[in-house]
Amino acid sequence: MLNPDFPIIKGEFQMTKNWSINLPIDFNKRIEEGSLVIWKKDFTIWINVLGSEKFTKKEQINFVKNNISKDHYDFFEENESGLYRFKYKLDEFEDCLEVNTFVFGELGYVQMSFYYDNDKDTDIVNKIWRSVKENAHA
Repeated sequence: MLNPDFPIIKGEFQMTKNWSINLPIDFNKRIEEGSLVIWKKDFTIWINVLGSEKFTKKEQINFVKNNISKDHYDFFEENESGLYRFKYKLDEFEDCLEVNTFVFGELGYVQMSFYYDNDKDTDIVNKIWRSVKENAHA
């Protein structure tokens, strides 16, 4: 169930001038504490678009990877179409599943933290994570 007091988004969604995602189902959206928050009942994504022109893509990847919680597990990474992606799971909360994902491009990176109640939603997590696109020439 969606909240009618917040915008509803689905499909291709432009997060910033250079970054977009594709949402396979309807979600609400809001900005909270400087983060884009996309959610529906029992499923929330906190999104931050980050990066610095002072550091190379490789330096940013190394910095983020070196600062992952020691409690992470199920680490997975891939490199495709100029984007380097990785994700891992954490058990910070007893009442939900948590997957943290990163997508690095030419102009920085997108960090998304997914919180959801049902393991069947893991497919949606992966679809959204893999749908992140960078338009470095926008």
